[in-house]
Amino acid sequence: MAHWVDQIAEKQIHGKSVAEARLQANAASSLRVQARILEYWHQLVLELKEAERKLQENAGLHIAASVSVHVDPEFENKLRINITQMGFRPEITYTDVFHLIGQQFIRCHTLHGDTFRLPFGERGDGAIGLYSEDGRGVMMTPERAAHYIVEPMIKRVRGE
Repeated sequence: MAHWVDQIAEKQIHGKSVAEARLQANAASSLRVQARILEYWHQLVLELKEAERKLQENAGLHIAASVSVHVDPEFENKLRINITQMGFRPEITYTDVFHLIGQQFIRCHTLHGDTFRLPFGERGDGAIGLYSEDGRGVMMTPERAAHYIVEPMIKRVRGE
């Protein structure tokens, strides 16, 4: 009799078990991401330095670029990307990029008052990366994240 009551109870227990398993998986993923953020940050800095080098080498663009890094391992990692379109009236912009130790996102602040956050995440294969500001779409490798940050700067100074 009233087997349906038992079925409701079983579904509720199963639902709680699934929710608890998800919470545990999210916590484990968060720990794995946190453990690898510094490695990702260093790779992002290298990719930004490579973009700086390439922009400097490409004389046809008439763009000067620089990346300055400040590391405070107990508080926050910071860097500033400067982009200048050379000419009679140089156009200048910069973006400051911050990672507060312990946080799972980076913050970006531009000369023109724009701010955005890029959250870290983990793919199913264990790789970590940044997502665009809205948190949707494809996870960005350090190279793609550097492109995501620098390309709008180049367009701004070129008037595009």
